[in-house]
Amino acid sequence: MKQILWIVAFLTLSFVGDRLLGHFFKKMTQNSQFRYSRLYRGDAKADILLVGNSRGLGFYQPEIEKLTGLNTLNISYNGMPTDLAKVLVRDQFEKNGAPKTMIIDVTMCDRKDDLFVSAFNLYTPYSDSLKALIKSYDETVYYGGLVSHLYRHNSEVFQRAFNYRKKTDEDWLLDRVISEKMASDTSLKSYKVRVMPEMVEHLKQMVDFAKSQGTDVKLVISPYFPRFAETIRDSFLTPLKMLVEAKTGLTVTDYSMALNTTDAFGDYQHANKKGCIQFMNQLFEAKVFNVSTMASKTEERVQGTSTQPSDSTIGAVTQVILPPAIMETPVPVVPVNAVAPPVVAESVEMVAAVAAAKQVTPRPKLIAKFAKRKKGRVEDDYGSGVDTLMLNR
Repeated sequence: MKQILWIVAFLTLSFVGDRLLGHFFKKMTQNSQFRYSRLYRGDAKADILLVGNSRGLGFYQPEIEKLTGLNTLNISYNGMPTDLAKVLVRDQFEKNGAPKTMIIDVTMCDRKDDLFVSAFNLYTPYSDSLKALIKSYDETVYYGGLVSHLYRHNSEVFQRAFNYRKKTDEDWLLDRVISEKMASDTSLKSYKVRVMPEMVEHLKQMVDFAKSQGTDVKLVISPYFPRFAETIRDSFLTPLKMLVEAKTGLTVTDYSMALNTTDAFGDYQHANKKGCIQFMNQLFEAKVFNVSTMASKTEERVQGTSTQPSDSTIGAVTQVILPPAIMETPVPVVPVNAVAPPVVAESVEMVAAVAAAKQVTPRPKLIAKFAKRKKGRVEDDYGSGVDTLMLNR
């Protein structure tokens, strides 16, 4: 009898401990500044949504926001497959509204990973779609999370949420320079990357959903180390581009060779911070970010600023110097006291508001570190347990 009482007491204590610690970790996850915590608490409204695997982390948010003045959210993660990305995109639209633009790195169609998807178990309390996806991959993980709330947090994703509980993750980016040994390696052809048609189908569904919500979708292939890009051109990049374009009906813009200097890369598949800043400027110049929305964004920031001319300026000519993104659409120079058509008058008012806004274009310092090799695989600053080179699986 005494033994039974001890067993009951132990089970009761274990259950209570699990629920108490599980509740503590849940609250910490909810309040974290990590991207998915912000998404699921409805604190991640964005003009530009960025999607990809670890290569999608190269959509460097600070540079994009500096160039465009728009809000961004990057839901990329190491090794993320498109079926999980599709769920996260739908949840983002539901909880934070549809973005104006969604940019996807289509090279995430190269894998299916049940262990990785299961790592998002801690966010299942906030998403029925995520519950269904994890259950379809591994019922043991799904039901294990129901039985033990601590078990939900047994993943690298929770460690990331803990790490970013009080700081932004927008600067989560590789910051080293590929080693000379790696850069000159002649055995690159031994690495194989493959297209998974099943993941391309999930990508199509993601694109179709976003378009149905009025979001402009842009598909790209981010830069690879040039020599490595050539080794996977025929086996991966070309067939991937053709299949995605056929499925989605959209053009895939290939930037795989957009960076051609060694110091722009951290390894074969990832640009470093210097390279990512260069890449973001290329996307900006190609109008991938839809910066035509910048004008309305600027007007919001200066709302309440008077644009009415004073008595001393009556008859004067209003002339302002616009930033490059707005200069692309010429605005006529008009006397402010002239009777102008509504469209012109509105343009002049907008121009004056833009002129009143502070224009700052600082150039961040470019920092580089040397890459290291460890036990025959490339170390990845993006996270533990994820190979930066996708072997034939």
